[in-house]
Amino acid sequence: MDNQSSRAVDPSQSFIDEVAWPSALGKRRREPSEVVQPVRSYIARMPTPRSGCDVPRRLVCDTIAHQSLNKVRFPVNALSWARDGRRAVTANQNGEFTLWNGQAFNFEGLIAAHNTAVRSLAWSRSGTTMISGDTKGAIKYWESTMTPMKEILGTHQGQAVRGLDFAPSDAKFCSCADDGTVRIWDWELFQEERILAGHGWDVKTCAWHPSYQLIASGSKDNQVKMWDPRKRSCVATLYGHKHTVMKVLWNAVDANWLLTASRDHTLKLYDIRVLKNAETFKGHNREVTSIAWHPFNRRVFCSGAYDGRVNHWLVGCDAPLHSHYAHEQAIWDMDFHPVGHVLATASNDHRVKFWVRARPGDDVERDLDGAQKTLVQDRADSIGYVPPAVDEEQLALDNAPRGFNPGFETGGGRYGPDARFGGGGGRPGGGGFS
Repeated sequence: MDNQSSRAVDPSQSFIDEVAWPSALGKRRREPSEVVQPVRSYIARMPTPRSGCDVPRRLVCDTIAHQSLNKVRFPVNALSWARDGRRAVTANQNGEFTLWNGQAFNFEGLIAAHNTAVRSLAWSRSGTTMISGDTKGAIKYWESTMTPMKEILGTHQGQAVRGLDFAPSDAKFCSCADDGTVRIWDWELFQEERILAGHGWDVKTCAWHPSYQLIASGSKDNQVKMWDPRKRSCVATLYGHKHTVMKVLWNAVDANWLLTASRDHTLKLYDIRVLKNAETFKGHNREVTSIAWHPFNRRVFCSGAYDGRVNHWLVGCDAPLHSHYAHEQAIWDMDFHPVGHVLATASNDHRVKFWVRARPGDDVERDLDGAQKTLVQDRADSIGYVPPAVDEEQLALDNAPRGFNPGFETGGGRYGPDARFGGGGGRPGGGGFS
């Protein structure tokens, strides 16, 4: 690998170093801070995200490694990394899958997957299969080689399937849609088992707990509901948000934490042991449309907004660790590479971008916006690209819940030092939101 020309860092050498550092005499291995110096010759010695997760600022992926734009341009609605990290799959408004290499980020293939816009993607926990849902209620099963296995048409009364997620055992999966329901499916029998009805409006997102028989869902009725998939009853309802709940996501490291994102410009962290809002995060000026937990550090996550801004957060801190404009329009989905060294974002501006950690020798306090805008504009000019027009007034009208007042003041506050969050602590270094 040419470290001088590549914007990404191949983690292979870091993994080798991590295994080789402990000596045969049983001595304690050297800490990354004692090895990696802020000069470019130390790029190959960067610690892996797992070994360096005790320093949250080192986990922030804010450096552009690659951006991709299909020849036929459509908004990118969904994105997901394969479990082995070798490939990222994106789905667009035209019903197509685009496959991206997980190391070089180059284009691998284009698949005509659905007849209408794809709205959701989900890989099984084992990584052997994938499911996708579109705006007409069709759900498709895929092998890891992207070979179609089965298709179920007209689910959810033909409404758009907004969310999909697998059970911990991969034997079941859940789906949610604009018909206001969450449904449980049997993977082997390819059939619906039960319907979970209780939301008063479109259900925008759903997530199956990584270890329990528990499903969380968020809706246009501003509510987050907890469901027992073995029954048809709601276990609990959370009323923290004042606008549409766009995303819910369980923490894979600490499964007691549920993160929610809403069109009220805020994110909320819930502790399911007490069913209370543990912390509210305010740092976006527009609707929060996507979120992603870091795969190793339970306190680090990132969020994407309608204005294209990405914020990196640390639980227990009021302000973001880092904030920058990643896209020109709404970020519909984002996902961390399973290793944690790359963050992929998918946007309404037709682009997919891959972000990596700052390398030794880079100025971590720099403002990336100017360089990013130049890079984006140069690429757009070379292909004659014109950003799509968005009818803001109509979009707000379509998504406004009943009785919503855009002039409200959101509640919440900083969650103080607590053992569950590893203490309040001071704010780590890094660029803040202004």
